[in-house]
Amino acid sequence: MVVQETQPTNATHSLRPQSSVLSPISPREWRYVALFTLIVIVIMTAPYVVAWNSQTDQWRFGGSLFGVEDGNSYLGKMRLGARGLWDFYLFYTSEVHRGAPLFYLPYIITGQIVGRFFDLTDPRLAPALMVAFRVLQAVCNALLIPVMYAFIAAFTGSIKTRRLALTLATFGGGIGWLLALTGNNGLLGSLPIDVYVPEGFSFLVLFGLPHIALGRAALLGMLLAVMKIASPLPLSQGRGDLTPPLRSERGQGGEAKWLLLAIVCGYVVALAVPFYLALAYMILGAWGLAVWILNRRFPTRLFWSAVLIGLATLPIFGYFAFQFYLNDVFSVWSSQNDLPSPHPLHYAFGYALLALPAVVALRQIWRQHSVGTRHVSSSISRTDQTGRGMPRPYDNTTPPLRAERGLGVRLDFHCSSAGC
Repeated sequence: MVVQETQPTNATHSLRPQSSVLSPISPREWRYVALFTLIVIVIMTAPYVVAWNSQTDQWRFGGSLFGVEDGNSYLGKMRLGARGLWDFYLFYTSEVHRGAPLFYLPYIITGQIVGRFFDLTDPRLAPALMVAFRVLQAVCNALLIPVMYAFIAAFTGSIKTRRLALTLATFGGGIGWLLALTGNNGLLGSLPIDVYVPEGFSFLVLFGLPHIALGRAALLGMLLAVMKIASPLPLSQGRGDLTPPLRSERGQGGEAKWLLLAIVCGYVVALAVPFYLALAYMILGAWGLAVWILNRRFPTRLFWSAVLIGLATLPIFGYFAFQFYLNDVFSVWSSQNDLPSPHPLHYAFGYALLALPAVVALRQIWRQHSVGTRHVSSSISRTDQTGRGMPRPYDNTTPPLRAERGLGVRLDFHCSSAGC
């Protein structure tokens, strides 16, 4: 029983994410991404320039167009750096407490730079901090957008699809604007999620949350590095190589480079948004479980990569966790961050515009999968009837199905023109 391996053609359907190794990003694409990034930065900065130029003697711009309380706190953290401090402490309380280093480091470092040029008594310090915040926003956006494109490119080789996905990831949202226009901002007891949940919509991140932009870029960079280590790995290798990634035959130098990059990205994630590192651990675990279930084989390479990354980044994760445990003021502050989930209907409002085309795409993929499976079954049946080409179990030269290890499983089904 054999299924002949074929190269992908126009009539071939792939059911796995395309690896960035298999679908490289051309220089022309990167030029498009650079232009797209520049346009996004201009669009995101323009409203703040308008607000700044609209100031009068009776009206002063505070630097934020949404999340004003949070925006003021970020400027306050930058002011700590401008004062020459590296330890973060809660400046909104009069209770004396010890500070801690490494918290909100992107803002502290930016404030340190501004403090080199402006004295604390200089009235220009406040506007300088606001401008520096926008510069930090532009820099972090310039990091996030190309990394988003690289991550998207790992799943599709179509340039048109990549560009569309980047546009949706950047500007996509729900129908919260429609609720606002109809005067239903407080519908079901909460605001629309696409106007106040940055973790769910990149637009808010790009519009005014540079630390989240930096953390998200690092998180996606970590996942891309793990893809380089763990992909591809054919199913035909039987039970697989049980050695850690750095001892594999696939090249110690190359894998060490990607592993080191993943670890560095993990530390950047922790320094930008500490709880994102816990999210990274969960993603790696869910990824490994999904590959195990789909391939029916333990993902050894992915497992060892995740273990090494987890062990290497555990110290910084443990540091932040223990700071909230040991510092009584930080602990109380954390307990006060009560963020209840909005009504479930708000999630439907937030993701309906993206979910509808996704359902259509999933239906098409399912139909392609069904057609491909029928063709494979008929090929197996014809081969059994002839009695030729029957391979031995787990024959490495002619695997039962062509599969490559990446985020999931790739099954290339060669369909006839009439069938597809």
